[in-house]
Amino acid sequence: MKINAMKFTAVFFCFLAGFVGTPGWFCHKILPDKAQLFADNEILIKENPGQIYDASGNALARDVKHKDINIDHASFDGNDVHLRIHEPLQAIMRGELARLISEHRPTYACAVMADPKTGAILAMAQQSDTNDESDNTASGRYRNHMIEDTFEPAQILMPIAICGALDSGVVNVNSLVDSDRFSVDSSNTMNNNYLRGYWSSDSNTRHADRQDTTLSTSSIQVWQIVQNSSNIGMANLAGVMGHERLNQTLKNFGIGEPTHIDLTAESPGEFWPIDDVNRSISVSLGYEITMTGIQIVQAYCALANSGKMMQLHVVNRVVDSRNNETIFQFEPKVKRVVAGEKAVKDTVDALKKAVAPEGTAFKAMVEGFEVCGQTGTAKKLDEGNPKRYSNHSYFAGFIGFVPADDP
Repeated sequence: MKINAMKFTAVFFCFLAGFVGTPGWFCHKILPDKAQLFADNEILIKENPGQIYDASGNALARDVKHKDINIDHASFDGNDVHLRIHEPLQAIMRGELARLISEHRPTYACAVMADPKTGAILAMAQQSDTNDESDNTASGRYRNHMIEDTFEPAQILMPIAICGALDSGVVNVNSLVDSDRFSVDSSNTMNNNYLRGYWSSDSNTRHADRQDTTLSTSSIQVWQIVQNSSNIGMANLAGVMGHERLNQTLKNFGIGEPTHIDLTAESPGEFWPIDDVNRSISVSLGYEITMTGIQIVQAYCALANSGKMMQLHVVNRVVDSRNNETIFQFEPKVKRVVAGEKAVKDTVDALKKAVAPEGTAFKAMVEGFEVCGQTGTAKKLDEGNPKRYSNHSYFAGFIGFVPADDP
């Protein structure tokens, strides 16, 4: 209506391709230079300054002025790099991150948007609460939090573990799981801290945490674990699933290995094989395991793409700046299939129920669209006692896709 009120004769929308060599505000702090993008194949984008020689064949600096010089060959620009980054989406994302920082004052915030069917990164941005040097690495370049920083994903990992349980056939999406209590080794300080229930006086039984007390019964269906981010429900399901199946599920979803996105300094996260029930519980709840934001995006892209995991990428093509010929074109590539279509569909249906008035991700609802999503709030380790989690420092995250059945 505001545009109509301006009475323009016409309105034009222009898409501008992003070039890594001159990002300006466009990819600020994310894609600082070509060398980082093409560290393994620099020849694709490297410019050639040419060389100047004197009459005797001695090389001279290019700024030397002398009448007796010969130019061996002319300089030319490096090749043009065309990104998958979409400028309007990038601008919106940067604006939303700035608003988030202003309203909630986190240390930093970052986000990424990807096409699950091709693996193309459509937008990637980050914003910090301060402008100090905390975002800089030792080399002086900006730190890309999405691919370099690792954290415990908490409830965001639950749908991945549940997909593996469904795929293995040990449960179905309507199977009942106890959400009221779970027996756990009381000597496990880490489990005791983040299950957040309370102990009965006469047994090593963990009772419902705050999230689960909203449920009307002591048993819930598997899909309700996602809807309510039920820690005790997930802990019980992990016990049924077993550590071998959980290990295989996480491996299928790429946990513990880099995504091999075409950016440098990517962290693989930390994941070592699960060999007992306590670690099964911990990992299924998204603790005692670390991931990067881009690993989470890759895993959920696979869920959004019927189980097919695509290779994430930023670069679309590289074009010779002298003759405009394409010398490199990225072709979408399936890395693996993470689970069967039925298990993936059931997991997606559960994620839809999380983005609903009665779900934990209800704030992600979008009028006119069905949305899938999962929230995660991970406690940071207590700086004074690294064997316990802090009660006041957190990593907060959300991952989702829309439209739910055809993102």
